Amino acid sequence: MPESNPAARLVAAIQGAIEQHPLGTTMKLAEPINAGLFDGAGKPMVVTDASFLASSAGALAAVRQFFGNRWRTGDVAITNDADAGAANACEMIVVAPIFAAGTAPAAWALARARVPDFGGWELGGYSPQAVDRWAEGARIEPAKLVVGGAWRREVGDMLRLNSRTPTLTLRIAMILTETARSIAASWHAAQGIERGTIEAEIAAAVASESEKIDRAFKTLSRSKQRIEQPVRVPIPSEPIAPITVAMRYDGVRLHVALSGPAASPLPINLGRYGAQDIVIGAVSAGFAPRRLTTAAILDRVVIEVPEPSLLAAPLPATVGLGRETTGQAVFRGVLAALSANGLYVDADAAWQAYCRTALGGRLDFSTGRLSAEMAAAIRNLEAAEACG
Repeated sequence: MPESNPAARLVAAIQGAIEQHPLGTTMKLAEPINAGLFDGAGKPMVVTDASFLASSAGALAAVRQFFGNRWRTGDVAITNDADAGAANACEMIVVAPIFAAGTAPAAWALARARVPDFGGWELGGYSPQAVDRWAEGARIEPAKLVVGGAWRREVGDMLRLNSRTPTLTLRIAMILTETARSIAASWHAAQGIERGTIEAEIAAAVASESEKIDRAFKTLSRSKQRIEQPVRVPIPSEPIAPITVAMRYDGVRLHVALSGPAASPLPINLGRYGAQDIVIGAVSAGFAPRRLTTAAILDRVVIEVPEPSLLAAPLPATVGLGRETTGQAVFRGVLAALSANGLYVDADAAWQAYCRTALGGRLDFSTGRLSAEMAAAIRNLEAAEACG
């Protein structure tokens, strides 16, 4: 039976476009691919995974600000800037405007995934020896990959020339572009049924998820929790001060205040929005097995992150291993605080699931590099595709 929930329909359409793509092997290397639909003001309406809400909204805002009102039908922009929301230099985020009757976009489509390589010391953006962000990979400002439906060769060439895997990197950028177009097509199809219906139905979906959050939060006590969580790193270093998670529930909203040391010279910092994503991901683990797919959680969780710090480090701080190291400490600290407040979640199982669905499970934690198996698969596929 087809989904009646508009959020579920749109998520299904997005995931269907991803799963049915003819470049199936390349798609596997790009996983996880996350996408979303945002309203004309840039507020999230529906996403494939709520744990990317903060950074996706941030990336969209950065791209919109960069181009101002210089948009037209068929445009697609791309960025990999960690200060705009990317996890590291190898994560590409594409943004496309969706026009209706007016001159300004009525909605926005966004899609994001990691490419196998985009410069730096190592494949995958995991470079334990990096001393600044440029050593982790090339960094690009928002650029129009497609203008008015026409592919810009010079931007495609820029992606290829900065990658050891030029064929795969360009294909993944094309996949993300097609995913954004699929989102736009789904939005237009829904609008064609009856104007305004999709917004009303998404509002109903938000209300439904809010009720789900309410039921889970009712198990929480009003006591304040303060959890210190160590930061594990795969790189020999001086001891790193733990991060602290302070949590309280006021009966309506969950307040999570993070604190931690200054930005590190090691590539274990989180970029802007990274800590917010991970807090949402950890809280969302309490609603497994079904992912949250609307912005309802943003109205129920208040997050404080000190800037600048290990938890939100601007240029030139390195961020390549940030989500798997400092991010893991944040994730486990939030779950420990939730469990102490009455909402128990198996931290090990939840982190493993988060690594698979949000991080792709690419990092070999014993070396701080891309796993040897994944690196070999990437090199072999790039060689085969380049020859083909």
